[in-house]
Amino acid sequence: MPSIDNPSLRVPESNRVGPDFWISEYERACAFLEGVKKGEVWEFGRSAGNRPLIAVAYGEKEPIAGRTSESFSAAGWGGWSTFLGTEPRQKQVFCFVGNIHGIETEGTVAALNLIHLLETGTDLRGRRWDRLLEEARKMRLVFVLHANPDGRVRVQTNNIRDLSPEMHAQLTFGLWKTGETIQ
Repeated sequence: MPSIDNPSLRVPESNRVGPDFWISEYERACAFLEGVKKGEVWEFGRSAGNRPLIAVAYGEKEPIAGRTSESFSAAGWGGWSTFLGTEPRQKQVFCFVGNIHGIETEGTVAALNLIHLLETGTDLRGRRWDRLLEEARKMRLVFVLHANPDGRVRVQTNNIRDLSPEMHAQLTFGLWKTGETIQ
């Protein structure tokens, strides 16, 4: 059975590099998070491949007045207020998910640049974004850099521009057991 580890499906070495600010690989993102001082970093689960699912949050978590259910799905039986609470929130919450598919890099890069901005006042290129920082501080931000760390580890590229359409499809959707690319 063909697999993504088949040498004919490997990403060319030239596609594995990128500028220093373009951090999207699972391992580099985890190493980056070790330097977070102002945010709260925690593991909220494990992937199918037993990799940590990690979140980072900025801004105080508000208590939810009148909440009686911890589960959104269970709240459907008792009414949404059992999960959402009875009082309006004081701050908006923005949850930023970096990648769902392994080939997706841009979301993780954007999230890490915003985290760096929140930590230091500049993005990973050293640029200031004062208005963005001002607006970000008005809400609670929760980042999930890799919703699919196994897929991101499997796809060893930061440069998808030069991939053939077939390689892009294989890395995005995978292969059927027959070896054909899923479309």
